[in-house]
Amino acid sequence: MNIQTGVVAGLLAVVLAGCTDSENDTGFAGLAQQTGEVEQSQFQQPEPGDTLIFPEDWGPHPQHRIEWWYLTANLETQDGRPLGLQWTQFHQALKPRPANAEPPEASAWPLDAAWMAHAAVSFEGEHWFEEKLARGDLGHAGARADPLQVWLDDWRLVSQPDSEQWHLQVEGGNWRYDLRLSNTGKPVPHGKNGFSAKSASGEGSMYFSLVDLHIEG
Repeated sequence: MNIQTGVVAGLLAVVLAGCTDSENDTGFAGLAQQTGEVEQSQFQQPEPGDTLIFPEDWGPHPQHRIEWWYLTANLETQDGRPLGLQWTQFHQALKPRPANAEPPEASAWPLDAAWMAHAAVSFEGEHWFEEKLARGDLGHAGARADPLQVWLDDWRLVSQPDSEQWHLQVEGGNWRYDLRLSNTGKPVPHGKNGFSAKSASGEGSMYFSLVDLHIEG
């Protein structure tokens, strides 16, 4: 199946969140509850007045507790049928790490972070999805800013050399997509200069998006 050339309806966003004191976190987001209170307090918390700097902020922020990159796209096939795609990759830090610190040696089998990726396809009343998990700092998953790379095993988003295009590859059990994303605009910050407030007490996230992407595949 080919996605029709010229269809633009994609949203690529990056969200950077701080720590939380909630005792009700479950699943992947609750992994950080394994860390002690002292380590939790050492995670950097997004605050009003923080700024976004590119290309650095395309990449990982290991000093923060959790962040994720995601794409949602409402597309059409060559014959005009609607097609929905989604891909998200989460980074969950279990121990805070300065942004400029070297990662631990993989031979030490570190458990400073975990990664999860989720992807889905919706087409003609059917919905398929799969998830992948990986331990951090072993090479199976990670993110880099310049050139942009976000990967977990064979699922990956990478920037194309000498172009404004990004390449996203995802493969499930009986489905796959191979997309070329053309970035035609600048990142759009959410909230105030990228800080998106989540509570009256000041918690929030740094959040920015690319909209109206040109997608082919």
